[in-house]
Amino acid sequence: MKIGIMGAGAIGGLIGGYLKKSNFDITLIDSWHENISTINNDGLKITSVEEIFQTHPKALHIGEVSTNDPLFDFVILSVKSYDTEWATTFIKRFIKKDGFVVSAQNGINEDKIGSVIGKNNVLGCVITLGATMESPGHAMRTTTIKKPAFALGEIDGSNTDRVTNLVEIFNHIGISKVTNNLYGERWSKLITNCMSNPLCSLTGLTSQQIRTNKISRQVSIEIASEIISIAVEKGIKIEKIVGIEPNLFLEATQSKQKFSILEKKIIEGAKTFGSGKPSMSQDIIKSRKTEINELNGYILEISKGTKINPRTNSAIVDLVKKLEKGEINPKIENLSHLV
Repeated sequence: MKIGIMGAGAIGGLIGGYLKKSNFDITLIDSWHENISTINNDGLKITSVEEIFQTHPKALHIGEVSTNDPLFDFVILSVKSYDTEWATTFIKRFIKKDGFVVSAQNGINEDKIGSVIGKNNVLGCVITLGATMESPGHAMRTTTIKKPAFALGEIDGSNTDRVTNLVEIFNHIGISKVTNNLYGERWSKLITNCMSNPLCSLTGLTSQQIRTNKISRQVSIEIASEIISIAVEKGIKIEKIVGIEPNLFLEATQSKQKFSILEKKIIEGAKTFGSGKPSMSQDIIKSRKTEINELNGYILEISKGTKINPRTNSAIVDLVKKLEKGEINPKIENLSHLV
């Protein structure tokens, strides 16, 4: 079985490192010259709380793929959401006729991928582990191996041999499960990302601190309640959000008692997050384009035609775009007027 991994950053690199360690035939593909060169010359280093190891997977710069002409049984797509269409179009011809693509990305991209390769050739992988790219050729896992890592599923929620086999493969990386409600899991993760990624970027806080700081926690609850309201109106059954029932977020906006209960749950849940920062914070630090349009910006688009006004999400999008342009710097005061 030949596995392609399109995008060798934090998530792609981590997946590739663990799979190579378990002797899977994988090929990493990336446009980052220094990263590919380092992996080929020195190997891929994986660091976690539990272990540090080095592997030597095959790694190709995107310009080398045509010359090598690989043929993959399936491809794990781990590029930024805004690169989904071109990356899928590029890798399509290197996948076997009965092959498929697994979206291991932030945001909801299965429809975009399906428009290129056919919706029956797409599976989703919802990521619940944390990772960062420390340097070229060095991916770090920021959450413990004891924490659930992946939920994989077919778009239609069916049980198939290929999704069962995928879970067995991904279990070599971390705790994985089959989901029969892929979009419910996707929306749950989308909400988690929208609550955390931009707020960490705007404040400079870690994923854990964003949940223990009173101001950012209150803003995150407003973000979540708006998104959940939209999902409810659209008939989407959202799975638990980091272990919390979605309805509690809606109830918290109407009841001080429920708000207090929710805050306690969020603070308690913060203990499961490491000291790392999410990908958007890393993008800001490295002066790269963020995925704000594919996260909170996606919420603004999908809210059109509903009765919900996602004003907090809208304000967050505006602030992150100012942050991208260097008009503001990360600090907790950026959120003060939203409380």
